[in-house]
Order: sequence, then C-alpha cells, then structure tokens
Amino acid sequence: MKTIRVLSSEQLSQDQIKNIENLFTKKFGCDVEFVYEIDKSLIGGIKVEAGSVVYDGSVAGKLQQIRQSLK
Repeated sequence: MKTIRVLSSEQLSQDQIKNIENLFTKKFGCDVEFVYEIDKSLIGGIKVEAGSVVYDGSVAGKLQQIRQSLK
C-alpha cells in the first residue's frame, strides 16, 4: 500500500477529494492511503507527496516554475 500526503491551504471539498483519489489511484495502480493536511503556508492550490516524489500544484510552486522559465 502506498501512502500519499495531500497538503492544501484549506479544507478540500468532497468532490476535490474524490477527484484527487481517483487520479492518484489510477496513476499508481495499487491500494493507496491518503492523508490530508492543512498547510497554512500555502497560498492556494495543493501539494501531493508520494514517497520521494512531490507534485506541486501550489501557487508558490507555479510562481517558482515561472521564475525558472524566465532565467
């Protein structure tokens, strides 16, 4: 079983949780345990940690990507 940690700036809706769980269950193709946490340091969006891999969909992450692309 794989454990996935989902960080968000505020409580996610049931629809958002369902979409996240469907997406990552299909992606990994195995039993997945989801752990949801509120991270007030996030401006918006979510971060998903699956082992050593981080999927950064946070506002700060997007801004960092833009900064990198401008260099």
